[in-house]
Amino acid sequence: MKQTYFIEIPEKIKKKLPNGSYVFAILEKIKPLMKEINYFPEYTFHDATHIENVLKNSLKLIPDNIYKKLDNESIEYLVAAILLHDLGMFISKDGLNNLIFGKQ
Repeated sequence: MKQTYFIEIPEKIKKKLPNGSYVFAILEKIKPLMKEINYFPEYTFHDATHIENVLKNSLKLIPDNIYKKLDNESIEYLVAAILLHDLGMFISKDGLNNLIFGKQ
């Protein structure tokens, strides 16, 4: 049975990810965070669609002849970086208050 996730990874990328890739563990861990309120409305809305778009756009930035040469580990790093790049945008109200008013 094929596993589905709330973020759709483009097929071209999925084909290069090894079975059991840590990327899929990251997807499971960040899913609850994606339900948090977006406290930074002046920025792009950072939801699953945003991450899917970044994944798709990453393929446009890498020429095919270079992409073919990338090993599975390089693709894992790319996808992990894309999945994690906006995690700071997903913060609870308590966490945000602590950042602004808490003792650091």
